[in-house]
Amino acid sequence: VTHAKDDTVSPVSEATGYIEHLKAKSYQLKEQWIVDTSDCGGTKHVSHQLTHQSEYYKKLCAFWSDVFRTPATNCEGGPVKLANRTNSALSPPLSPPLSPPLSP
Repeated sequence: VTHAKDDTVSPVSEATGYIEHLKAKSYQLKEQWIVDTSDCGGTKHVSHQLTHQSEYYKKLCAFWSDVFRTPATNCEGGPVKLANRTNSALSPPLSPPLSPPLSP
């Protein structure tokens, strides 16, 4: 579960309520990431994926690597390297390449 503490559209209580619901149902919660964000383009809704790109990518990649039982080493090098490796058999290569993370 990931959520921004200061989301202006969906209050953090939505995420914490969901977390408590899952725990009450005895689900094993692998990750809780409630993060502070900065304003991104005039909003704080769904912006931590942009303001914390590197950390978000690492968490997402680790999660899905575990789900699909793929090597976590696929996450090394960031999303551009992963995209290039994943799509190396495609012709032509991805264009334009993924943009580098935004600096906060």
